[in-house]
Amino acid sequence: MKILKRIGVVSAIVLGVLLVVAVVVPIVFKTQITDFAKKTVNENLNATVDFESASLSFFRSFPYLNFRLNDYAVIGKEEFEAIPLATGKSFDIAVNLLSVWNTPIKIKSIRLNEPVLKVYVLSDGKANYDIVPTSTSSDTSSSAIALALKSYTIQNGSIYYNDQILGLETSLVGINHKGKGNFTATVFDLDTETTIDAASVKYGGIGYLDSVKMELDAIFNIDLAQQKYTLKDNELQINELKLGANGFLQLDATGENMMLDFSFKAPENDFKNLLSLIPNAYTQDFNKVKASGQFQFNGTVNGVYNATKEQYPAFVLNLNVENGEFKYPDLPVGVSNIQTNTNIRNPGGSLDATIIDVSQFGLSINQDVVKGKLLLKTPLSNPDVETNIKANLDLANLVKAYPLEGVKEMAGKIIADINVKAKQSDF
Repeated sequence: MKILKRIGVVSAIVLGVLLVVAVVVPIVFKTQITDFAKKTVNENLNATVDFESASLSFFRSFPYLNFRLNDYAVIGKEEFEAIPLATGKSFDIAVNLLSVWNTPIKIKSIRLNEPVLKVYVLSDGKANYDIVPTSTSSDTSSSAIALALKSYTIQNGSIYYNDQILGLETSLVGINHKGKGNFTATVFDLDTETTIDAASVKYGGIGYLDSVKMELDAIFNIDLAQQKYTLKDNELQINELKLGANGFLQLDATGENMMLDFSFKAPENDFKNLLSLIPNAYTQDFNKVKASGQFQFNGTVNGVYNATKEQYPAFVLNLNVENGEFKYPDLPVGVSNIQTNTNIRNPGGSLDATIIDVSQFGLSINQDVVKGKLLLKTPLSNPDVETNIKANLDLANLVKAYPLEGVKEMAGKIIADINVKAKQSDF
């Protein structure tokens, strides 16, 4: 019994010492840890990295050792000087404690709290995310770290993307994302859950999505040896519209060519779901909006994407709406007889080969009617337009039928009978 008591006392002492070390060491060496982390990171990136503090903890990710950066910022250089590529409240990495005394150090999980990522691509192709310097050295010190992830998490993040080459602007606000999988395997399934509070997309100066809510539950099969990423079980919801997709993405050995083979469609065809995507339409009382009609939406993407060579895959997008109508509960007038037959296609290669074919579109507000068609070819080099539009629209009725933020009254009429068949070069 005395031996057991002595073992218990010794064990308690050892445990107490370990707890004291676990608490005291990160506090005592906080300055040294912060300085070392800043020096190491800045020496290995073509950017200025700063943060309020760095710390170690044995408790935040128990049983793993947790390394945290607080209030960090990654600032670009040269053309991107003073432009933050990434900022955030905290960045946590959990590592296998035993691997700290050996190599490689095994990272078990990553957590980003309130990260903000701002990506810019200039018209000459330079991008602010290209911050890893090219090395001709045979030194492989990066092998001192191994990605043995079990999970990763993004809490309340934001991403802003501005591509001057494509004329594309995207913002994603309120991102909450988590993923888990056996990252140590060559082939594994990555199980993800994502929600976005407000997603906006503008292309060529035209807004296609405006602060829509998004949810995505998806499983990706990842084959690291083949650099192939296959979309398995998935469901994407944008406001009220649900989409399903199948296909894969694969990189070649150079990493420059990306093979895409995807198909997607809307499994439901209630027009009200499509209506929720239109800017200003998705109001707080959207569930009370009366709507009817049918729509079909589907598409494919197939071929090689190479950003350097500006090579794009072939794609097709089809949207058909039949007998759509809606009325908001607080507005006196409804919109009816909504029709469209739209096909957007590209055979692959250049974006200039894109053809936008709206063989018909139309709607009625009270007795007012708008209808027409549009065919657009070579949109980048020499827009070739063939269109016919007829309209007799009282703007006062528009405000009575559709919610326009900040607009209570409108006056005047649009009476049009337009026929155009010309190229930009004709002018």
